[in-house]
Amino acid sequence: MYDYCLKQKDGATRLTQQSGMELTDIRLRSIVQFDPIKKSFEQSQNLKYFRQPNDLEYPLDLNRGYDEFTHRCGVFPDPFDQVQHYLMHVDQTKQVLQQTDFILHRHTLRIFIDASPVVPRAYRFQAFRFKGCIFIKLLDDMDNEAVLRHSYAFKARQYLLTERLGEDPDTDTPIDQRMQQYGMFSAKIGQFRLLYTGEVTGLSNTEPLGDLTDQQELDKCRQTNIRVVREQISWRSTFRYDVWVRQAYLSGVHQLVVASFDDHGQVVRPIEVESMETLLKQSDRLNIGNRVQRIHQFLEMISQKLEDLDNPAVSVRFQLIGENLVFEEALDTEFIDYVNQL
Repeated sequence: MYDYCLKQKDGATRLTQQSGMELTDIRLRSIVQFDPIKKSFEQSQNLKYFRQPNDLEYPLDLNRGYDEFTHRCGVFPDPFDQVQHYLMHVDQTKQVLQQTDFILHRHTLRIFIDASPVVPRAYRFQAFRFKGCIFIKLLDDMDNEAVLRHSYAFKARQYLLTERLGEDPDTDTPIDQRMQQYGMFSAKIGQFRLLYTGEVTGLSNTEPLGDLTDQQELDKCRQTNIRVVREQISWRSTFRYDVWVRQAYLSGVHQLVVASFDDHGQVVRPIEVESMETLLKQSDRLNIGNRVQRIHQFLEMISQKLEDLDNPAVSVRFQLIGENLVFEEALDTEFIDYVNQL
């Protein structure tokens, strides 16, 4: 069993372990809000805080307000648009690119870390190199089903997150699933330096933070992830546990919150709250060290494939099938206009 420990150093989250590779220096670099009408990003100045409901608030009705719930229905922000927004607003864009080896989406990292021969689903990607930095884009569509069950996690967030510490949450405003907040993260894996995007949920901080456009305030963020599960399911013994904890690990999340709902969408049992440090220490099967090593191997293979290609007009496509990367020939790419704006 690995000995895990979450540590804060210079604003960065570090997960140390006795053996195997690790993701280090995970830092939240910016937070943006997606506008589904303009299909653009705006800088976000704050995140909501987690609060534990009191006994009198139960049951929490996850069906409440569903008639006014707006599903994504195919409206997803392009991670590359978020990257572009970040690079165009950050100081010294060229320096950031020079100091970065890979730019990608957290979902891609999660696919890499979850790669398994037992579930040999094929994922398609496209990658190109620009000024020494490799951009990786997942080509598969996200889940677009508009079903009641998919609204529960977002309603749970509304019950459990509040704008200001000590205040009751707003549970009456209609939820628009498209209007989520996204973070830009930086991290290191072996010799590679990464920038990647991913949705952010809320904070477990017990003291109010200031303007989150300030890096010093961002470094104080202690993220929390909120999940929902049927109460008949022991989530700690299913694949959900592995997926949730690994994804939280990739973002340096400090706390996992789980709401169990019954057949009527009611949360009647107290919310479960676990620190990531505890979850990582308790589970042998997560195998984080070896799985991070696999991510590193995938990145090495992609880097070698693009070693002689530093041209945004040319990219390579590849598939991840089980634990194997299968590369296709180089081809023309649509990214030339994208990088011209950088």
